[in-house]
Amino acid sequence: MTEREREEDELLTEQELADLLKVSVRTVRRWRAEGTGPPVVWAGSHRPRYWRSQVVRWLERGGRNTQQPD
Repeated sequence: MTEREREEDELLTEQELADLLKVSVRTVRRWRAEGTGPPVVWAGSHRPRYWRSQVVRWLERGGRNTQQPD
């Protein structure tokens, strides 16, 4: 990831991720529980967030398991 890409990256909430992927928040939560969704970052103990760049990489890999950040 270049410096510019890093500066333009953003953290998405569950709702923002669901909206971006056109799925329900429930689906996002199920993916997280199953370990099949994009990598999650915890902002506090109950606030999952998702780096947009990691979501894009997850999609490029066909939406396959990536609970560990690259």
